[in-house]
Amino acid sequence: MEAAICELRRAYPRWGARRIVHELGRRGLSPVPGRSTVHRILDRHGLINNQEQNHRRTYRRWQRDAPMQLW
Repeated sequence: MEAAICELRRAYPRWGARRIVHELGRRGLSPVPGRSTVHRILDRHGLINNQEQNHRRTYRRWQRDAPMQLW
């Protein structure tokens, strides 16, 4: 089971534990491990990159200082 989880992560590096659990279920593997179990397995094998998780999109505010400044 661990080999299948690591293989999926290496094939699709942007997939997290939730997606890997879903794919294991779709492929008919039984019993399907939980998300926390998959995350621990990925962490144990060094397949978790914490820098990827900390990306937030910045948004531009529509509010302006004066009326009609937006147009």
